[in-house]
Amino acid sequence: MFDKYAEKLSSAETTKELIKSLDALAVSAGFSQYRLGLMLPMQRLGKPHLLIFSNCNPDWVENYRHNRFASKDPILYLAMQQNTPIVWSVIDQYDELPIGANMVMDKAKEFGLVNGISFSLRGPHGEFGVLSFITEQMETNVEIHKADLLLMANIVFDTALRIINDKRRKCPLTDREIECLFWCGEGKTSADTAVILSLAETTINFHLKNAIQKLGATNRSNAILIAGMAGLLQPQLKEAEVEDEISPNA
Repeated sequence: MFDKYAEKLSSAETTKELIKSLDALAVSAGFSQYRLGLMLPMQRLGKPHLLIFSNCNPDWVENYRHNRFASKDPILYLAMQQNTPIVWSVIDQYDELPIGANMVMDKAKEFGLVNGISFSLRGPHGEFGVLSFITEQMETNVEIHKADLLLMANIVFDTALRIINDKRRKCPLTDREIECLFWCGEGKTSADTAVILSLAETTINFHLKNAIQKLGATNRSNAILIAGMAGLLQPQLKEAEVEDEISPNA
């Protein structure tokens, strides 16, 4: 049903093209609004930056930003806790929600964001996103196209990341700096890392100092955290221990 939108969404080269196709997809699926929120890696945990694309009521957008509703938003909260789709009409059935969650949802209804379905999205390098399809009608069956919209949401997310990353600076670290941070994250001292990499300890410290500066970190631990969030520190698959659970019917 949505094949033509999948092609347009995946081939978009600009945010303008992406938004145009997302507008059309939302309408085709029976929704009047959409909201795509992105949180990119290599940011401060204490003050993350949310990038929002939406066609929601501008007054709601300003109200949300001005009142800092992100900290109380149950959609955002749940999307960070789970990967399954979030149906707005049953949010109050969750045991744990941020203080003020009901207030945010009630306020959203005043601006025409009455019912919807949201998809939690995660990228390969620490990116996080939420795509919501929204309607002004509570009786709308928001789950009717759930499987198709989940696929579309991932296509939208991948395309948005591609467009944004094309504009952003590439990885600021060298391979050696990443390697030194990796072993530091494994609990190794500079002396240990020097032995592992067959380098002088002063060379290891030099690379770690550069990595800290490039990442805007305050120390090694902070640099490891930032690099990890950005997906720069990848598991060494050649050392992976594989544990198989064999089906009794195999």
